[in-house]
Amino acid sequence: MTPPFLRYATYSALLTSVVFWLVFQLSKNAAIQTVAPFANDPYDSVASFAFQIALAIALLTLARLVSINNEKGLHLRAIFILHGLLLVVASVVITLAVDFIAMAQAWPLTWSDSMVYLFSGLTLLSLLTAITGILLTTAWKELGNLSSLTASDSLAQSIGDCWTLVTVIATWVVIYLPFLKSFWNWIDSLAHRIAAAWNEKLSFANPSIRPWIFAMTFAVLLGFALMGMILISERIKEGGPPSPMIGWLLAGIFFGGETIAILLSFLFFGGYLGLRPKLNNPGTAG
Repeated sequence: MTPPFLRYATYSALLTSVVFWLVFQLSKNAAIQTVAPFANDPYDSVASFAFQIALAIALLTLARLVSINNEKGLHLRAIFILHGLLLVVASVVITLAVDFIAMAQAWPLTWSDSMVYLFSGLTLLSLLTAITGILLTTAWKELGNLSSLTASDSLAQSIGDCWTLVTVIATWVVIYLPFLKSFWNWIDSLAHRIAAAWNEKLSFANPSIRPWIFAMTFAVLLGFALMGMILISERIKEGGPPSPMIGWLLAGIFFGGETIAILLSFLFFGGYLGLRPKLNNPGTAG
């Protein structure tokens, strides 16, 4: 049902975003961080947000791809898959450009094993990005003048697509590990109950009819979750902040940064990715 190059480009974008995340984590290695010119702000902040955007969009794009099961599904999702792939490539290209600018400003560089590892990672990432870009261009031509449809509940549909991806992966795992079937059935049932409870108890944030309020609520909850994970990881690696006041300050920065990033992404990219109605639509106040 899905055009072949659309599949190839989606898989390549996911691989590229994963390698992007791994290269970012590599730059946090103590030995490499000391020689990487872009390991500190403001260069590091660009990569920090860009890899999250790239990985999230790559997963959303894959979820949409596996959710296509008929011609209508292709018309509803194809253009937004292409838009997502373009944003993944753009996120990596911008980060690579910033990294190479930082390296040019620090030239001449001191060559070492750590620098070789760093350059190898950047070279691999650049190669994968180029391949993804070529596949994306071919996929765009492959679809030609395919007409696109827009779902009235686009955000809810996208959330459903994400769960479809989880279901596909879980089904594949259960085939090879059948003893996990009952556990997966419990997880699937729990997820549906949580979704029903959300729409019942938090009806003001129903993604089908209130995409903006849902986005704000989700951003706050995810901001708290990411803040907690970052603080815990920092405490494990560095022993925590030197004082409670600095700890609260860091918590506020992490929470505010992640929450604002999610909301701004929804504002600027939500329409382009088919996650929300157009801003000029009079029926989208919520």
